[in-house]
Amino acid sequence: MTTLTTEIMPELFSRSEILIWNFSDITPGDAHKDIQRYMDEQEQNGHDPRDAFHRQAFNEQVFDRIESRYLIGRYAEDRSDILRGSHMAEEGRTYHLAMDIFSRDFEPVFAPCDGEIVRSEYEPGLNNYGNYVIIRPDDASLPYIFMGHLDSTRLPVGRVSARQTIAHLGTFENLENGGWSVHVHLQLLTVLPPEGESPIGYSSLADLEANKQRFPDPQALFPQWNITR
Repeated sequence: MTTLTTEIMPELFSRSEILIWNFSDITPGDAHKDIQRYMDEQEQNGHDPRDAFHRQAFNEQVFDRIESRYLIGRYAEDRSDILRGSHMAEEGRTYHLAMDIFSRDFEPVFAPCDGEIVRSEYEPGLNNYGNYVIIRPDDASLPYIFMGHLDSTRLPVGRVSARQTIAHLGTFENLENGGWSVHVHLQLLTVLPPEGESPIGYSSLADLEANKQRFPDPQALFPQWNITR
């Protein structure tokens, strides 16, 4: 990967903080962003903490306590605790093949490099991608760049330049973003999916190492990206 890629959202490289979704990895130092405690409290109060409304409410509580602009969901993280009841969990696919960038606001999303949008589509259904784009970089050494859970203003297929706005983060209302809290799913693809199909975003443990080859760690594309714990 030789091309120097740019931020896909404002201040992303300097104001990002990890959000732990694997309950077993949560430490006392994560008390201000302990999703397990929040979910337990919501369930005790008769709420579904896994729906988009409550997930977004949790994120906004965390943003009230930190200086970071974004919360980052990790690559290759086991999210079985969070995904319980979803079609991914039912299929045994709980290992995340992307990085998630969670936000309080409907931030603009930029092209990270010069290239071409080769797919600009909407995947219907709850817990799917909603609006998404796939960019083919001009630098042939780079993989395809997938960005999902966007809004309906996403650009159509065609040329894009680095730092050009291609969409904004989508809302869970009317499944614009597939019914998730506000974020972008950032995934690298070594092969373009067949026409009419979107890439899997989660892997089973048995297939994880093979899928890491198909879908490399996105942070490798952004060496300037500083993510704090």
